[in-house]
Amino acid sequence: MRWLVLCSIFCLSVLSAEIPSYSELLKAPKGLAKDYYIYRYASEKNPNKAELKELQKLIFRNSGKIKKLFESKVGVLKLPPECEGDIYAASPACQKDLLSKKYLEDLSKEQREHLAQYFKDKDSDLYTLSMAMNSPDPLGYINASGNIWAYYRYLGASVNLANELRKIRPSRAMWASLSKSNRFLNLLSEAVVKGENAALKSWLLELNPSEPQGMAAFWAGLNALLSGDEKKAELFFEQAAKTPASASGRDQALFWHYLLTKSQTSLKTLSNSKDINMYSLYAKEITGNNKLEVIVPQPVQVGLKGYDISDPFTWQRTKDEAAKLKGKELANYALKFYTKTTQGEFSYFMERAYKGARHYFPMPFMEFIGTNDISRQALILAIARQESRFIPSAVSVSYALGMMQFMPFVANDIGKKKLAIPGFKEDDMFKPSVAYEFANYHLNYLEKYLKNTIFVAYAYNGGIGFTRRMITGGKLFNANTSKYARFEPFISMELVPFAESREYAKKVLANYVIYSSILGSNIKISKFFEKLAIPGEAESFR
Repeated sequence: MRWLVLCSIFCLSVLSAEIPSYSELLKAPKGLAKDYYIYRYASEKNPNKAELKELQKLIFRNSGKIKKLFESKVGVLKLPPECEGDIYAASPACQKDLLSKKYLEDLSKEQREHLAQYFKDKDSDLYTLSMAMNSPDPLGYINASGNIWAYYRYLGASVNLANELRKIRPSRAMWASLSKSNRFLNLLSEAVVKGENAALKSWLLELNPSEPQGMAAFWAGLNALLSGDEKKAELFFEQAAKTPASASGRDQALFWHYLLTKSQTSLKTLSNSKDINMYSLYAKEITGNNKLEVIVPQPVQVGLKGYDISDPFTWQRTKDEAAKLKGKELANYALKFYTKTTQGEFSYFMERAYKGARHYFPMPFMEFIGTNDISRQALILAIARQESRFIPSAVSVSYALGMMQFMPFVANDIGKKKLAIPGFKEDDMFKPSVAYEFANYHLNYLEKYLKNTIFVAYAYNGGIGFTRRMITGGKLFNANTSKYARFEPFISMELVPFAESREYAKKVLANYVIYSSILGSNIKISKFFEKLAIPGEAESFR
């Protein structure tokens, strides 16, 4: 029965070499692939206003350039009619949109009580906010509850969160929520990395190290270190390691605790980590711990019949189907993809089935890798694993395309001008052979200026201009002038100003070390740190 479902997924491809038609877009599954083609249809096909209004309603992620494009053509997307009436009759999603501080302020105390009781067993967020508005101290009530949605909804989107945090001490429950909130963690990281929010940095120093959790505690620790309070930094890192949101977050905290204290206990714990990351690999090298389990798929079957690896809609339907499954059922689903051309899909689903406890390092399409150099092969594989998990038809939130995730404007420039490929279309990026060819071309360019895999990774993700400015700015990767020279290059790696590139390079480095080993070249990860902070040794900009 499951196979029949799979067949229905695989056989309903609507993608052709051209942009899908309006009717095809209406039928296409919702997701980033659909957004990408809606954007292209709206910008390249000159559709009428009625079509644009209908397509606007189908956008999966209405932000960035697609939001700007549609608002310029047909105006701001209004709430659907069902969100404009009675809140009790509205859908759950509409209820979330309707319920605000202003909405509740316009109700009587009795109406708010009635609304709260209605939501009590239906939606804890809406219940908390409704109850809070009947409290003498709404923000205090929300703080005690630990409900982060109600907290942000009460304060409003444009509020200065740093100022609000100083007014009311987060409860233990609120700390648990704040420590998992991307908005809050981004606020902390930006303050520490850029050093611009003095009030927030001061507030972090005032905290009891037992209060924040996970990455919130980590950023508080790094802030303390940069402020000269190494003892407090140590305590924050201890707390971060005890209350991690992820295995990599725990390992990051353990690593910094070891750097500060030279604690052999922290180092040993880190070296025994089953997670694969820059920190755990470095600890394994120091301690001589060679226990590391990775899985390299080696399927015999060439491909999956009826499954078009180059069709983003096929991949979207497949993901949608897999999202309904968990554990063993998802693992069984993954096994259907155990073929040479679908190693990426297989590994993607297996890692989710085992919740990251198994680490898959597939090596698909090696016939197209374009080089016999092991170092270059390992780098391409390391980047592809991080960029797309080897899904040939992957589309990112910024509409980067294919296994190597080239932006359309870059792909068109390389394909049409630099490589002069006859009849090149940006959809060709969904072909593994093209993806690897473009990767080699781009890496040849980056490696003219960058001699270290870490710097290459920063440039691949954030652009060579970003990387050049960061390196030549004088504050980072310069052991000669750094106030924290004994922590270089690691302190600079934590202070890379672009958050995505900051973490991206760490992951690519770990991937690179693993793939190098698989390919027969046992490279020590320490080698990449030795000269990274010495001007001119790892790049040609200084």
